[in-house]
Amino acid sequence: MFGKYYIISKIGKGTSCDVYLAEHLKLKAYRAVKCINKVHAMQPQLLLEIDILKNLKHPGIPIIYDVEEDDTTYYIIEEYIQGQSLGAYMLHQDRISAEQAVHIVLQVCNILKYLHEHKPKAIIYQDLKPEHIILYEKQIFLIDFGISSYITSKGNAFQSFGTQGYAAPEKYQGIPCDIRADIYGIGKILEFIAAKMPKQESQILKPIIWKATAYARENRYPSVEILMQALKQILRLKHT
Repeated sequence: MFGKYYIISKIGKGTSCDVYLAEHLKLKAYRAVKCINKVHAMQPQLLLEIDILKNLKHPGIPIIYDVEEDDTTYYIIEEYIQGQSLGAYMLHQDRISAEQAVHIVLQVCNILKYLHEHKPKAIIYQDLKPEHIILYEKQIFLIDFGISSYITSKGNAFQSFGTQGYAAPEKYQGIPCDIRADIYGIGKILEFIAAKMPKQESQILKPIIWKATAYARENRYPSVEILMQALKQILRLKHT
């Protein structure tokens, strides 16, 4: 591709794009190549991903190296994140402790806190689900910013985005979304992990899950930082 990259294999496919593993020919380094069809109905939203990612610098977010195009397709060249998704990881766990769950979710919260506090424009991720959380050794990465959006004082008008079972209720109600939509997603991730926990352990997390996933967003945690404080309190209780 473009005299720079050698395509090794397809590693992902979504409704809006295909993702390939490629090798940079000169650097001998792996890259992820996201291919977006120019005639796709969601093209403007998907191109927003380029604008968002190019300004982000966080160890849990893939680096965007380059953008190429031809007559039919845009190509976003990103850092290739090794590891496995949270969904795949959980399939191989017989049980998980509350402490393990909290450590995973705190890392996810740290990334979202960075996005929500980003200057000059705050960002909401909008599509938190196990497949988009990658575990590599002890590091958590958040991938696929295809439906992320900048947020204004009036919220974000895009309502139809997200994954059923993880997307906040207001995304289906015609209400502009704000950071509490991501907080709902964090609660659903915690609920997903808690399903593999012993009952006594999962009970410790129930109040946090209930508050984070409250149907009415005004009843949720008002910020990721306050949710993180509640999670850290669980760790303190476990060590007393």
